[in-house]
Amino acid sequence: MTRIAPKTLAKRIVKIALGKKAEDVVLLDLKKISNMTDYFLICSGASDGQAKVIAEAILEWLEVSCVGSHVEGLE
Repeated sequence: MTRIAPKTLAKRIVKIALGKKAEDVVLLDLKKISNMTDYFLICSGASDGQAKVIAEAILEWLEVSCVGSHVEGLE
């Protein structure tokens, strides 16, 4: 698994989401309030199909980049 700085990873994922026309993109910095995660991304799509495309694009990039991921509730 490749190690990428959390901030770099978060910014790259935001770019991927925006590239798939994600809406209402919010990146929360949780470093000071959580020991489980550094960043949390919230975004939406105009439809269920678009939201799935956004999620799949992010997951594909994570897999290709050997970063690793865990997903629940994709459906």
